[in-house]
Amino acid sequence: EYVKTKGLSKSTKNTITNVEKFYTELKIIREKGYAIDAEETMIGLQCVSAPIFNNKNKAVAAISISSPTQRLNKEIIAKYTQLVKDAATKISKQLGARIFI
Repeated sequence: EYVKTKGLSKSTKNTITNVEKFYTELKIIREKGYAIDAEETMIGLQCVSAPIFNNKNKAVAAISISSPTQRLNKEIIAKYTQLVKDAATKISKQLGARIFI
């Protein structure tokens, strides 16, 4: 609701500011179980994140890793993505979650 009434602020040329595109991206993120920030917040910085679930299967936190863009390629991003997802799953299990990414 907030996004619909207030809109989305632009931080860089890569920031998603279109509300429909934002909701589409959220749907994809939920399906994949992780998000990649491709210089959407700061040029030269990328981030991979995954949700952490509690014993009620509610997302209560997230874990992420950030790196300068010039140090990344598709293989490194794929490796970090798996590490972040694995860490989020491990923490979620420790919190009693029954759904995993």
